[in-house]
Amino acid sequence: MFTLLHLSDLHFGTDHAFAQKKNPQGLSGLGAAIQRVLSDNLVKIDHVVFTGDFFTRDQFKDRTQAEKGIKSLQSALGLTNDQLSFLPGNHDLTWDEDIEDRFISYDELVRAFGRDDCGQANLPVVKQLNAPDSARPILLALLNSCTVEGKALAGIGNIGEEQLDRLKAGMQSKVQPAQEYVLIAALHHHLLPIYPIEKIEDADWPTDAPKGRSSHTLDAVDVLNELSALNTALIIHGHQHRPAVISYHDRLHESRPLTIAASGSCASKHDERQFFVYEIGHDEITVRSFTQPKSDTRFSPFKAPLTIPLPHISQFSNQYCLEEAKVRHHVVTTSDVSGEDVSDLHLFFMSVKSCAESREIVREFVKTLPPNICTLNGMYDLLGKWDLLVRLRFSQKAPAVLFREFKDNLHQKLITGLQMEKSGPFFTDYKHIDVLREARSLSELLEKPVAPVAAIRRRVLDDPQAYDRQRCQRGLLYIKLPDERNSKTRMIGDLDTELKKDPIIEAIYRGENELVIETFMTCAQSTALNHLNRKIEKTLSEFGSQKYTMFCYGYDELEITAKQ
Repeated sequence: MFTLLHLSDLHFGTDHAFAQKKNPQGLSGLGAAIQRVLSDNLVKIDHVVFTGDFFTRDQFKDRTQAEKGIKSLQSALGLTNDQLSFLPGNHDLTWDEDIEDRFISYDELVRAFGRDDCGQANLPVVKQLNAPDSARPILLALLNSCTVEGKALAGIGNIGEEQLDRLKAGMQSKVQPAQEYVLIAALHHHLLPIYPIEKIEDADWPTDAPKGRSSHTLDAVDVLNELSALNTALIIHGHQHRPAVISYHDRLHESRPLTIAASGSCASKHDERQFFVYEIGHDEITVRSFTQPKSDTRFSPFKAPLTIPLPHISQFSNQYCLEEAKVRHHVVTTSDVSGEDVSDLHLFFMSVKSCAESREIVREFVKTLPPNICTLNGMYDLLGKWDLLVRLRFSQKAPAVLFREFKDNLHQKLITGLQMEKSGPFFTDYKHIDVLREARSLSELLEKPVAPVAAIRRRVLDDPQAYDRQRCQRGLLYIKLPDERNSKTRMIGDLDTELKKDPIIEAIYRGENELVIETFMTCAQSTALNHLNRKIEKTLSEFGSQKYTMFCYGYDELEITAKQ
């Protein structure tokens, strides 16, 4: 797990609540206050991102206080300069007309921490936060939303097309096609309304400012669409000192749902102080919020943590995901559970744009192979996990290199045949599951000997040829086991009672956290699968567990292919 601390709107200077010369509230320093609540809640920070507004009004004077305050925080949390990320807010620009460089104070601040990469001239920047060789990089995209900030447009944000183009280029340099990653995008200004009612005017606004103005990001819709296309896991910002966690989903344009975390001010003496902590796991981000009321001297947790599911490759990538699992089927009867190999299959799990077109491409491609090398045993639509499964048997005489070439060439045929673009969403359903991880998990599970829950009946055909000639349906039902040991044991026992007499079940594969039930039926028995699903779901509902039909409702196509 990787833990990210999000601080915003520290407002060092006259509005900073901590370590003031006169501190009527008796507050300790900012670093000590944050360290105390994190330690109390067993939170260890791996990285900090500051989303702007380090200063209040006098940027040159406030910069010295900001440097001291951040170093104090750094010391309290035991962080190096490499574990800090910065971006500017609207209060960090100098409006003095005699100074040409509006970001001079901000750039001097980040330079003091050796973070020139966060200087305004280098934004946007995409940084990898975890180890360079991590299977799933955690990426932080820092955007400068202060491109139009000025007296006449005070508080207004804008990213601009150039930054979005540079962001996409930065992402391409960080991740490989079809690679899983976690992307968190950070900016200062808000993209969606935070306050119930936006202010129309304020006594502090300059007299030449347009009336009726609100504080927002001008190109918010473009930014949201681009970040959705990049499969962003979370967007974070500050600016209005009002914490919120909001979902955004433009269903008309089939964008993936986005979660936006708007941080409150961590150190303003005028508001209730607040900050976020994001714990990034394999499948989700846990969002923790900590608050300190103006009348209190300590931070404390605010409500229960929130969870955000991480997007996966099957949701966004229109590069084909192609994973192979070599499966050995075992003959299992009530009297013999050791089994004997009756077939040696290769399964290809693919996330595809069109099952129908992909089926045709696979058929034509298999026909080009030398005779007696590869047999196409079936293609199946996948429900709940992937889009398409291809079952193949390679001759034992086929060299291993042929199989690797087959995999690579099939991949290219699928991409070329469907004229795949370089980017764009695959699915509108954001609940699809991590294709690569689950395919590897299934592969490892099915390569092990069959481990039935109990002795089960298995329908065995006379020989492999007869097995493959049948126009039959095959399904794998994937069942997530409960984490708690007693619940796991009870659920397996209940399923054993329901499953051991079912005529369409061939084998049950047992893993540490899952069961995979393999079914096989003729067309006339297809309704038996619905009956089996109902029995399983009734048992699972008592434990709050989930079941996926991994592939089913497709026919063996050996005869069809042979006749063509």
